[in-house]
Order: sequence, then C-alpha cells, then structure tokens
Amino acid sequence: MNALLLAILLQPAADAAKTCAEKAGAAGYAYRVAGRFERTGSWMPEGVLAARIRDFQSARHDDRILVKGPEGLWKTPGERVGEATEKEQKDVADIMKVLEEARAPHKIALGFLAEATRVVEGERVDVDGRTPSRAYWLSFPEKKTRDELQEQLDLDVKRGKLDKPDEVLWARMKGNVLVYARESDGLLVRLVETSSVTIAYKKENQRPDEKRYELKLTVNLSDHGQAKLELPVEIKERLGLK
Repeated sequence: MNALLLAILLQPAADAAKTCAEKAGAAGYAYRVAGRFERTGSWMPEGVLAARIRDFQSARHDDRILVKGPEGLWKTPGERVGEATEKEQKDVADIMKVLEEARAPHKIALGFLAEATRVVEGERVDVDGRTPSRAYWLSFPEKKTRDELQEQLDLDVKRGKLDKPDEVLWARMKGNVLVYARESDGLLVRLVETSSVTIAYKKENQRPDEKRYELKLTVNLSDHGQAKLELPVEIKERLGLK
C-alpha cells in the first residue's frame, strides 16, 4: 500500500480525533494529570489555563503566568523560586518548571496528532467504567519516542531516581498515545501517553538484570462547559485579560 493511499484511509480517524480535542478546547473543562507532580486545573475558552500542584495555583494567559502560593499572594515563577528557602528551593523550582511548561490537555492532544505518523480508530471502551467512548491509537516515528525516553532516563539518573543502566535495549522500545472521545458528544475525555524500553545491568558471571523503564502520562477531562476561574481584577490585568 503506497503512502498516499494509506494517508487517505487513515484521515477519517485523524480528523475525528482532532475534532474531539478542538471541541473540548472550545467548551472549556476541568482536568487532572497523573505524573511525577499530580496536578489539577481547568481550561477556559477565553484562553486561560489554571493549574494546581500542592499549595501552588497558577493562572496562564498567552505567555503570562502568575502563581499563587500558600500565603495567598500571586507572584511570577521566578519570584517564587528566588524567595524559597535553601531547603525548599529544589522542590519549588521543579514545581514552577512544571507549571511554566504546562499546556492545556486539548492542545497536548492536538500536538500529538500533528506529529503522529498513524492514527487508527479503536474499539468502544468505557472510560472510568461509566463513560462510553471511542479510542484512537496514535503512532510516532521511532526517533521521537527514543529521544524522549533517553532525555527522561538521563534526568532520572541525574536526580538519583535510577542507577545508570549498562545497556539500553532500544530494539525493545514501545510507544503510543491513546485519545478518547466521548460517544455522546464527541468531546475529548482522556489522553494517555505511554512509552517504555528495556534497560539492563551487568552482573558478574550471570545474565544481565533486565528491567522495564516506562513513562506514562494520563490526563482525564471532565465538567466540559462548566469551567470557571475567579481572579481578582488586578491579577486579570497582569495576565492581560479584559
């Protein structure tokens, strides 16, 4: 099958997945992200992304972001890091980095779709056991998956979360993204990115000790069309909101 014919056959699935993400963005929603720093938040159609990690709440509009801390004041991420005690600094810096780099879930989905080499419509599934949805499988170039795994693996070794492996078995690498659209209205309700590779540690006079290194990001969306964020007038002005 030539590349053009394959693209034509796959286009309906890609268009359907893209539509579900765009509709969610137009409606607004609440979301929850599971990862190293679990975060919750909401997206407002006027272009405001709110996020919360522990005692820090952020609000972003375009390239402007402010973070409200446990003391109740809104400051820039840089100010937050600069004011943290030596004991707090690394943790606060990591949280600020996550908040600064956070993107709206529907935009993450659209970004994945733009990079995908293949989009396949999957079976009907029940998200959370109560939301009939349609799954779409996204595949990517091997280099993209490998580069992202290598980057995170290097970071985990640097942070002391993982011993440096003697070998990375890239031939056993896997990676994909699942986009879930609710059947009742076609809105994006879940996004799951999974990638993994086998790593090995040498053992004297024994077979290498092999382990699976996995990265997983799960984002759940809810309350479409109901997202609200109350901000003081001064904070709206600093974010460039009318």
